[in-house]
Order: sequence, then structure tokens, then C-alpha cells
Amino acid sequence: MSSRSAQYRRSLKETNPEKYSEYKQRNAERSREQRQRKKRKWEEETQTRAMVKEREKVKEQNRIRVRRFLEKKRGGCQETRKSSKSSPTAKIIPHKRPVDMSPDERRAYNAEQRRAQRAALSHQKKAALKKKNRERMQLKRQKEKKTVRRKLPLALSILQKAKLPKRISNSASRKRPMDMSPDERRTSKPRRATKIISLKSPMDISPDKGQASQSSPTSEIIYQKRPMDMSPDERRAYNAEQRKAQRAALSHQKKAALKKKNRERMQLKREKEQEAKQKNLPMALNILQKAKLPKRVSNSASRAKQSSKMVYLDYNATTPLAPDVIDAITESLKEAWGNPSSSYTAGLKAKKVISEARQHVANMVGASENDIFFTSGGTESNNWVLQMALQLFDWYDPAGEMPVSNACKSESRRVPHFITSNVEHDSVKLVLDHLKKTNIADVTYVPVSHSTGAVDVDEVMAAITPNTVMITVMLANNETGVLQPVKEICRKVRDLKRHEGETKRIYLHTDAAQAIGKIGVDVKDLGVDYLTIVGHKFYGPRIGAMCAVNPLKDTPVLPVLFGGGQERNFRPGTENTPMIAGLGKAAELVCKNVNTYQAHMADVRNYLEAQLEEKFGEGICINGKFPTSDRLPNTCNVSFIDQKLKGGEILSKAPSVQASVGAACHAQDRPSHILISTGVPESVAWKALRISVGRETTRDDIDQALQELQSVFQDS
Repeated sequence: MSSRSAQYRRSLKETNPEKYSEYKQRNAERSREQRQRKKRKWEEETQTRAMVKEREKVKEQNRIRVRRFLEKKRGGCQETRKSSKSSPTAKIIPHKRPVDMSPDERRAYNAEQRRAQRAALSHQKKAALKKKNRERMQLKRQKEKKTVRRKLPLALSILQKAKLPKRISNSASRKRPMDMSPDERRTSKPRRATKIISLKSPMDISPDKGQASQSSPTSEIIYQKRPMDMSPDERRAYNAEQRKAQRAALSHQKKAALKKKNRERMQLKREKEQEAKQKNLPMALNILQKAKLPKRVSNSASRAKQSSKMVYLDYNATTPLAPDVIDAITESLKEAWGNPSSSYTAGLKAKKVISEARQHVANMVGASENDIFFTSGGTESNNWVLQMALQLFDWYDPAGEMPVSNACKSESRRVPHFITSNVEHDSVKLVLDHLKKTNIADVTYVPVSHSTGAVDVDEVMAAITPNTVMITVMLANNETGVLQPVKEICRKVRDLKRHEGETKRIYLHTDAAQAIGKIGVDVKDLGVDYLTIVGHKFYGPRIGAMCAVNPLKDTPVLPVLFGGGQERNFRPGTENTPMIAGLGKAAELVCKNVNTYQAHMADVRNYLEAQLEEKFGEGICINGKFPTSDRLPNTCNVSFIDQKLKGGEILSKAPSVQASVGAACHAQDRPSHILISTGVPESVAWKALRISVGRETTRDDIDQALQELQSVFQDS
């Protein structure tokens, strides 16, 4: 039949796929309905059994309470008195309290108590099982009665047609055992022909008759008839007893196997824990001996230390490496370890990595690949540009393009002139200070406006002299975040006409270290000749680059160092391939996500300033926030003018807030000269904090930091 069905399905699948899919779906639905019916039936039976079991448990508890009450009223436990008579160790006197007994009497008393409890539990189980069997037999009888009622008319018609003898023996009128009540079944005498089963099980043997029956989980069944010689009723009873015995045996086996498995698992677990303790104990002791632990730490202090989370808010000082940057550096360390100047495979691979990174950095600032020269950082890039400007002035006559020999240079020659702002980074400011102090160059420091925080373009143009060789103004201030008008300065300088006797060209340079990664930067849009790039300001490694727009054609590039000829003979030294690869990956991330970064940082910074104004009101002053000036989206310089504490003291009392009082490379024991230059009073500058947020900073971090600052001010 199964082979025909399979053949039919195959033929149906080949000839009529749609009908086959309907047939398959119909079979699946039928199977699903059958499973659901079985599941519902099983759940109903389970619920019924649980209800019966719960009622029996409540009844048994009530019986136990009544029995205990009666035993207490009689003055002792009857089971305890019975068992004490057979105890060979000690004779327990019921009216004695356990505290008044001797050790032997107490041991015997405890043993008898446990034996009585086991007997009570066994009695409860037997009673529950008997009740369950009675209910099951009752259900079975009800089903049989329904069946009989349904088939009774057919049976009567058959009996009427049959030719039966007039007299029927009395044995036919007797009740069957399955139709009897439990009391009738116990009192009735079985017929010789129907004496089938002699059942001995733990439920039929009392605890007083011995303990052998308690250890046997199965029933001892003695059959006097073969199953083939039994009547249908006898065979049903026989099969029921067989199934009951098998279930009891399987249940006992499963319980024993599960107990054994649990014992083995716990033993294995204890052995592993012991081995781990023995293995780690010497190391732990060594660490504890070397550690300088405090003698006592209060619980409140330890809880505060555990609950406090460090909030980093100094992203203008440096940023952590992005995960993709770490991966790029790691991969380069493993794969591109060769010397980029070598011609074999490892060197060519390293050279390719550097070339790709150079392209990513160029794309980030809107330049071409040949415009980028890798350096050790922003300080080197700024020094290189300033030293190049000196060489260009010394090499070319101010009145023309002809080189001037040393013999023609008199002691009274003119010196080059630099123009810069008074809020520049030290890598620019200190270099120009040194050149001015040694009379190598002349420098004009254009002050920033107290109303805008930025230099005035007209003042910069007014500072130009015939010997002006370079104007260098940072793109964004690292403490106030104010953006400088570099683009406007470059446009006016480009339009400026130089006369005879003046430097033919004024070179333009900007330090874009703080701006890159926070706002979009395009070197061609700005109009500068040189631009400084610093990797660790935009989640890259601590190296940098110098961008010279169209070198050797529009913008001259001169070497300051001499050596192996790397970086097209302009910056010698074997390239740091892993760090360059990391810088390229960081630049790639900026190219893709700079708008997202800018929006997120602006949202968090604005939330920070709003919360500061809400919590401290007029007790704060946000430095560098001018209505007519743009700022970096992540920077907030705030002074707590109502507090007695200085900025450094505030941070020392709030260890979980990692911020700064100014530029990381400045001394922290004096007020910021940049704030004073922008018109901030010295007393206010002393109480300033520079808070700069990053890509990972959240509003929750801001709330935690402000809560820490509030607690510091309350304690002070």
C-alpha cells in the first residue's frame, strides 16, 4: 500500500505539480490538526491529574494535622512508642524532652522520628496511587457503559433471533469485577475459572511486614491461566497489569540513571574546581604578596569607586584610535612589514599601502596624491613650512626671481617678515618667537577681536610689508573653537599686487589640526599654499602630514632634513608604514562620515551648554561663544565664575571627569593666554575648563560629568 502511495505521489509530482502541492499541503494540514488534537488532549489530562493530585495533597495535609493534634493530645506519638520497643540501642521515654536525653537516647529518638516520617510519606504515596487507580477505573467503566448503551439495541435484536436455551446459569448474572465497586471487589469471592491475578506490590504491603517489598519497584504477578485461555475481561485486566508493571520498572530505571548521571556531573564539576584552585593558588598568592593594598577601605568608598565611570571630555587634546584604524595598523604590521624602498614583494606591498594612505589623506582635504608629505606630526609640519619660508626669502632676491649668492648678501640685508595671530599653537608661536628674538625674521602678531574671537582680515592686510614672506593663521582655535577667516585672508592676498622691491609672492599657511575630522576642510576652497594635518586629532595614530598644493609648480617645497631620499627627497627617513596605514584609514573614515560626526558632536555640545545654563544659570561664562563667529561643533570653554576653585582644582576634585583647562601642551599652573587674548578677564580665565566632546560622547556622559561637578561645588 505504501509503495502504491509513493508511486502515486511521484507520478502526480511529475504530471501535475499544482495538484501535488495541494495534496502535500492538505496532508501537512491534516498532520498538524492531529498533533494539535493530541496536544489538547494531553493538556486536559495533565490538568485533570494536577487538580486531582492537588486535592489529594490538601486532604492528606488535613489528615496529618488531625493525626498530629490527636497524638499530641494523647501525650505522644504512637508510631514512636511502637518503634521504641523494638529498638536495641535505647529506650525512649515519651515525656522526656530531647535536651534531657543522653546521646544514645537522642540518636535513637532521631532515628525513630525519621523512620516515622518515611512511613507517613509511604502511606501518602500509596493512598494517592490507590485513589488515582480508582478514578481511572471509574472513567473506564463509564466509557464501557456508554459503549454498551450505544450497542444495546443491536445486541437485543441478535438475542431475539438466536435460539437460546430457556435456562441460563446463575453465573451469567453475576457482576464482572470491573463493574464492581472497590468494597464489592474486596468482599466478593472469585470464581474458580476467573481467579487470575495475585498482585504483590509495595502499595499492598505495609511497612511493618518488612522492607524487602519497598526496594522492589515492580509488581509480582502470578498468573494461573495462559492469556490465550482467558476471557476478554480477564485478558484486559491482565494487559493492564502488565503495562502497569512495565511503566513502574521503566520509571525506576530512568530515576536511577538520572541520579547516577547527576552524581557523576557534580563529581566532575568538583574535580575541575579543585584543579583550578590548585593551579591558580600560587599565582594569586604571589600577586597578593606583591600588591600594596591599603589596610582598610570603607565600603562606601569602594562602592563609589565601582559605580563611577570615567567620562573622557578632552577630544581636542587627543582621540582614541578608531577600531578600523587599529585593524589597518595591525594588518600592516603583519603583512606590509617590508622596507617601502625595496623592490621585492614585501617592500612593494608596503609601498602600495603608503600610496593608498596618501590618496585617502589627499581626498580628505581636497588635494591630489602628490600634494601630501608624511611627517612625524603637526609640530614637524609647522616647523618645516616656516623654515621653508626662510629659505625661500634667503634664496630669492625680494625684487625678483634671481638667486642671490652669499657674497652679495650684506650685513644690512632685509629680513623676512611673518604675519600670524596671537592665539596660535606653540608649534608656530614659539618658532616665530625664536626667529624674532635672534633677528632672523620679523614677526607681526595680529590680535584677535574681543567681539568675535577671530583676527580681523583688514588688520592682517594692513600688517603686510615689502618683506612679508608668509602669513600663517590657524583654521580653528584649539581652546575656544573659534574658526578663523582663513579663506577671506587668502582671497585678498591673492588679489594683492606686489611692486618692485617687494617679495613677489606671499605664501599662505594654515594649521588645520583641530578642524580636520570635525568640519569639512578643502585646501583648494581655502586657497592656502600649505596645510598642516595631525592624525591623532581625528582618531588616527600620532603622526601627521604636510599638504603643499601642486608642489614644484605652484608651491615650492624645500627639504629641511637630508638623508635617504624618502618622500621624493624632501623628507628623508624610512617610512613608518603601519602608522601611515592607520592615518590613511582614519582619513577614509572622515571622508565618508564627516557630516555625521559633525551633526552628532554639535548636538552633544549644544546639550552640554544648555544643561550648564540650566544647572548653574548666571554662575557660568561660556568663553569664545560670539554671535557673529562660528565655532567647532565639539568645543565648549566654560568658566565657573561663582566658584572659588580654579580650573585645575575643580578637575582634581572630580577624577571621573577627564577634561583640561587649556591646550594639553601648555603649562597648567597659569591662566590660558589664549583666553586672555580674546578679552576674557584673568580671574575668569583661572576658572575655565575646556570641554571637548567626540564621536562616542553621549548625553548620558554629559549628565554624569555635570553631576560630578555639582557634587564638587557642593562639597566646596
